Amino acid sequence: MKNIKLDFKSIDWKLFLSFLVFSLVPAIWTLVRTFVITNVAKADINTMAQWEFVNSALEMLQEGFVLPLFWWFGVSLKSNKKSEFQDRVKWSYFINFIIYTSIIIILSFFVSDFVQLTTGSNEGSLQKTYFLLELWAKIPNILFLISITVLSSLNKWKWVLIIALVKLLLGITFDFTLVNASVVGQENGYVGIGLSTLITGLFLFLASFLLILKEIGYKKFFIFKKIQFSKEIILNVTYSFLESFVRNIFYLMMVAKMVNTIQSAGTYWLANSIIWNWILLPLSMMGYIQKAAVSQNIEDKKEQLKILFNYLAINLSLFLGVTFVFIGLWKPLASVINNNEYQVNVSYYIFINIIWFYIAYVVSDTINSSLYGQGKIQYILIQSIIVNFIVYTPLYIFYKNNTLSFDLYSIVIMFGFTFVVGAIFTIILFIFNMSYYKKPISTNIEIKKVYDKKTSKKA
Repeated sequence: MKNIKLDFKSIDWKLFLSFLVFSLVPAIWTLVRTFVITNVAKADINTMAQWEFVNSALEMLQEGFVLPLFWWFGVSLKSNKKSEFQDRVKWSYFINFIIYTSIIIILSFFVSDFVQLTTGSNEGSLQKTYFLLELWAKIPNILFLISITVLSSLNKWKWVLIIALVKLLLGITFDFTLVNASVVGQENGYVGIGLSTLITGLFLFLASFLLILKEIGYKKFFIFKKIQFSKEIILNVTYSFLESFVRNIFYLMMVAKMVNTIQSAGTYWLANSIIWNWILLPLSMMGYIQKAAVSQNIEDKKEQLKILFNYLAINLSLFLGVTFVFIGLWKPLASVINNNEYQVNVSYYIFINIIWFYIAYVVSDTINSSLYGQGKIQYILIQSIIVNFIVYTPLYIFYKNNTLSFDLYSIVIMFGFTFVVGAIFTIILFIFNMSYYKKPISTNIEIKKVYDKKTSKKA
């Protein structure tokens, strides 16, 4: 520990800036999209907020199948096994497409139930269509995320930057075009917004997929080999899925549902949107780079700690700096997103009361990124189970027994308190992990030829 020094030069700043620009795109897109919804489409912003709550439930699939890929790709790159890396990329696309498409098909039959759950009403065919389109847009979106994971593992920061600019251009163009009355009809703004999400997602996936094909080789990509997954990758996917399931289920039941109950969905979404899409933006991007860095230095315990402390110092500095900037920028930005002065003022109230809890979140999230990179996702699952049961279960019991009621302030504080408890247990589990740290069991996979005419000729 004494010999570990901060080394900011070791951070891939070009990749960070590329990802920062890349992550600014959805923030700017959300800003423009909200303007389109409220001023052009004449639709209700609460519907967009309610979809975000449904989207939280779908995050467990995304996190379960995508986040472990940083570790899975990283260890093969570190060992210079290019063919193994390529096979892992190909099978990641294929398996995620099959699983995700099957799940989306099943969920499509329950769109009415989603609308009922979030709005309390089963009426509104346009809202159902909007939910359905957003649901199907998740398929190209998760495949697109796999492409970004591959590009980040390969340090292709220029490609990430180009894709970011294309994403912004396409999103804004389709938003303004498809909500036009002459295109979808005067009352079908929801349909236009949903179509925009789906079409943009398809374009982005195809563009990023072509870049991956260029890297691997167009013909080589479609030569599949039989692959036997190691026990570790199966366990890590399971751990990641279960952790996300626990966290999002408790969030939906204790935060999202409560906010809808007190009819503050739009206001809470406004505050959440600015915090997660703007203030926490640099941290999210640092997390991607940290996971890749950890996975490629997995055998060196000292280097693991050095990476952690570097990113912890950077993340805390970035968070505090951006937070102080947004104390002054909050109301002007919120007013652009939502022209309701009351909701803007309440969202600022939420921001001031909860933002300091996010210091604990920064600590916890930075440590979690190291655990993801190490492939030690079981510790994140343990933390999630402990924290959510300790914080939410007693409060839920009191609420159901009518001995406790919630207002917006108490919901915000309850949510923030989970960050503090989470950080405490994350630190304890990480210390335990590093005290008994051993490099992960070999992640080599057994590969058998199924069909490769060209290789047989070369042999």
